[in-house]
Amino acid sequence: MNVSVIIPAYNAAGTIVDTLESLRTQTFTTWEAIVVDDGSVDKTLTIAKHFAQCDHRICVMSQPHAGHSAARNTALHHARFDWLVFLDADDWILPIHLACLTQTLAANSDLDAVHCGWTQVQSDGMPGSPKYCSQSGDLFDLFARYCAFAMNACLVRRALVQAAGGFDVQMQTCGDWDMWQRVARLGARFGAIHQVLARHRMRPNSVSVNSIQLLRDALTVITHGHSSDTRVSNAHPCHANGMPTEQLAHAKLLFATWVAGLEIGRGKDARPCLALLKDDHAPMLEPASVAASIFQAALLPRCKIESDWVTLLPKWQLQIDLFLDALELQSQANGLAQRSRYTLEQLIKMK
Repeated sequence: MNVSVIIPAYNAAGTIVDTLESLRTQTFTTWEAIVVDDGSVDKTLTIAKHFAQCDHRICVMSQPHAGHSAARNTALHHARFDWLVFLDADDWILPIHLACLTQTLAANSDLDAVHCGWTQVQSDGMPGSPKYCSQSGDLFDLFARYCAFAMNACLVRRALVQAAGGFDVQMQTCGDWDMWQRVARLGARFGAIHQVLARHRMRPNSVSVNSIQLLRDALTVITHGHSSDTRVSNAHPCHANGMPTEQLAHAKLLFATWVAGLEIGRGKDARPCLALLKDDHAPMLEPASVAASIFQAALLPRCKIESDWVTLLPKWQLQIDLFLDALELQSQANGLAQRSRYTLEQLIKMK
């Protein structure tokens, strides 16, 4: 098996060395890396070209700034191999990443992709808790609601990504999630490795500063997941019409809780996130899911890890309470606020 690694890079001079070094230390050696400099104004292009001079497997090209999705599509167009990994220029993979994923695919010819575990890493190198998508097989039900794994935690057939139409350049955020959803709609079969092989660097402002834009794009992806998608002409019959529309409001409100967590982590009032969902109600919204969303998302803007919650909770308590009360009113889920607070407190105690 041969693997094409797709690397969009924009002003990544401070991190791309780690990204490319993680490829050069792979125990699996039959890969190519296609680095697309997306109009960087720092030394990203110079650094990437230096690596290309030292390793013939690395190809570098540049284009005017057009965003990650456009850069990924450019690299996808030039990819020579049948299997793809998408690796952003501020992330990296462990030395056995490609070997483990290709071995799993070689042993299971019916699979179209395989994903592994990942961790988020603070700027000082401190890793967070391991994260996994434990589900395998058909993942459309997951991608209809959220992005199931980190971008660099999956190896996928190039033909399926192309059949799905690549990346939608109209998406300002959520482009990776949108692409995986369309791949899953085709009927892709995913395998799972319960081993952490990918690293995602936590950086200030690495998540979208404009939370409302993030939520708008996410709601678009979720709505696609609960309806037909004209961009996918050969969808699997089971997914041609998407997930049941009666589940749509629940999925939208739950993801709004994630975005609210980001706002809480920035010290902001998260209640405006609900303005885009004023007509949506989900009486069965689960306190455990709400608490888990806030627990994970609030840490990201400040590049914190789970154990930091003990000191952060007093600073965020008021905004958490205000949002949970508003969410209960919006969702019409009786008792949601109190039960979500309790569940969040239990998650914090466990850390």
